[in-house]
Amino acid sequence: MERRLQNVLKEALAQHQQGRILDADRLYQEVLQHQPNNVDALHLSGVLAMQAGNPGLAVERILRAIAIAANADFYSHLGEAYRRLGDLGRATEACRAALRIDPGHIHALNNLGVALLDQGATGQARDLFAQAVQISPRFAIALNNLGNALRLLGDRDGALAAFQKAVQADPAYGDAHLNLGQMLQDSLQRSAALGHCRRAVALRPDLAQAHNNLGNALREAGLLDAAKESYSKALRLDPYNGLILNNMAQALQEEGHLGEALVWYQRSIHADESAARTYANLGSCLQELERFADARKAYEEALTRDPNWAEANCGLGRILGDEGEYDQALEYYRKAIAARPDFSPAYAGLATIWAELGRLEEAEGASRKALRCDPENGAAFALLAQVLGRRLPDEDLESMRGIECSAAA
Repeated sequence: MERRLQNVLKEALAQHQQGRILDADRLYQEVLQHQPNNVDALHLSGVLAMQAGNPGLAVERILRAIAIAANADFYSHLGEAYRRLGDLGRATEACRAALRIDPGHIHALNNLGVALLDQGATGQARDLFAQAVQISPRFAIALNNLGNALRLLGDRDGALAAFQKAVQADPAYGDAHLNLGQMLQDSLQRSAALGHCRRAVALRPDLAQAHNNLGNALREAGLLDAAKESYSKALRLDPYNGLILNNMAQALQEEGHLGEALVWYQRSIHADESAARTYANLGSCLQELERFADARKAYEEALTRDPNWAEANCGLGRILGDEGEYDQALEYYRKAIAARPDFSPAYAGLATIWAELGRLEEAEGASRKALRCDPENGAAFALLAQVLGRRLPDEDLESMRGIECSAAA
């Protein structure tokens, strides 16, 4: 009987590893029916329950295993189960218990880092992920989590490197492709971003964020129909996600369908009234419709939610500049730059104000900063041409011609 149950347990583990959850659970329960204190069956059936979305049952089963024979694996998985239940205190305690048994347990280090990250202890989490990676340099999950922590801490280069290493360590890791694609998109490496976003969708077709990020990459590439299709797929998975609703509105706005875009922005606000992003984009759409008073209110709503939101500060700067309130406009553009030092439209806005005031040297400097932040900013090239009396240096003229050719194609 014992040998047969050992074989049943092996088969249960094989089914588990192949993702056949129901078959694996049936076999684990068969073992436990005859051997209620089989710690491996208790532990593994607990892990299975967690993976199936039942962390409460996972805690119950893993605690029974720990009561019989505790080890670091058990405590590490218990910590993750508690975290998924939202009990971050017990999650942290369980992971620390695992590390008292085995200080170099990479999964416990990673799980403790995730629990601390959820509690806002980002620096401590980063150090734990780094420790896990130092022990196991190709531990893709910890590399991906390290990238998330570094991104939150503002270390974009470090985050990008961590995500790249995660993808290299496990090319089939969809979450790492998703994060890498987003980082590349933020860094204006649009072609590379699109490839990783496509890969993320192929690996994680069930993840709304993957479809959303692909939509963003397609929209930046000017493929608006494909972008809207991706957003639609994302919304089928997560219909009330304010960010995705906002992104659909942006695609419609870029197509020139401003009325439809307004409807989608209102849907986004209804789903999430706290998002500064949506109010800022709504302001931009209203500004295009020349509803300047409403646009101003939308930008102000955005800044009520996040005073440092660059797009809202920049949008208010444009409205004030058009009204001749140059000092106030300059103030808002500077706030946008303080929040995002690489935000090209804010430098272009500064350049416009300086040009209006006849301060051409400052206008030229701001135009060039706009172009350094985004070499494809055609409006900044046009402004630079105007400031210099269209007598551009050869390298500037060549770049502008390249942009014009790309636009014509």
